[in-house]
Amino acid sequence: RKLYQKACETVRDKFEPLSRELDHIVLGGERFTLNGFLKDCPRMDGFKDITLKRRLNIRDPKRDTLDDIGSVIHESRVWGIDW
Repeated sequence: RKLYQKACETVRDKFEPLSRELDHIVLGGERFTLNGFLKDCPRMDGFKDITLKRRLNIRDPKRDTLDDIGSVIHESRVWGIDW
């Protein structure tokens, strides 16, 4: 719970001053952890409209992972459909 509170404080400190400039927010990490964070951080409610449904698969949340996140954001899966 303390981790969620600290993350929520970071949202306040980093996101809120830029809130009018943000087009989208992309979350990444383990699903249950993200759901717990979203449940415990009311500040994220203000960003619901710009938070994408897609979740990035981040298995090793370290600083160097952030350096590579740009390429992960642009990854897509394409399925062919025969009509």
